[in-house]
Amino acid sequence: MATLASLTDLKGYLGITAAAEDALLSRLLTGSSDFLEKATGRTFAAEGHTGTFDGDDSRLLFPTHTPILSVTSLTVDGRTITERGSWDAEGFVVRPYYLELSSGLCFTRGLANVGLQYSAGFETVPGDVQQAVITLSALAYKERTRVGVLSNTVQGEAFSYQTLTLPQSVQSVVDAWRVLL
Repeated sequence: MATLASLTDLKGYLGITAAAEDALLSRLLTGSSDFLEKATGRTFAAEGHTGTFDGDDSRLLFPTHTPILSVTSLTVDGRTITERGSWDAEGFVVRPYYLELSSGLCFTRGLANVGLQYSAGFETVPGDVQQAVITLSALAYKERTRVGVLSNTVQGEAFSYQTLTLPQSVQSVVDAWRVLL
């Protein structure tokens, strides 16, 4: 799994210039990226996928990972289907969120009878997703020195710490990108 934001951007956000914390910050970026992908049900960075699907006698197939960038291979009942080279040719067309077969072809009804190798995700991770990962990573970095502390008093001045699960800015990104099944 790729991190969805750069170490340079996180360090800039935190105002850190030295390399002493790079390993920790990289680990936080990985964890925050993993969390965001699990919370949304999406893979944001472009990656290759292989899957089998049940045919339903339709001309459309909705793969698990989107947006679809390219298809390496598609088979239906063991028959290889090629990408259409022209509008009137037989084969499939790649749409961002589904594959469409030409007239006369269908994903015949069957269990795990459709095989698909494809690449999906975003060539460039969306900016709001990058910022959510940076925010989560920065929050984890700042909270590491006060794990389990809800409030503190220093020289007579009281401090309370936020105890929400996610900052609202991150929650809104999760809500916006969440895959509804």
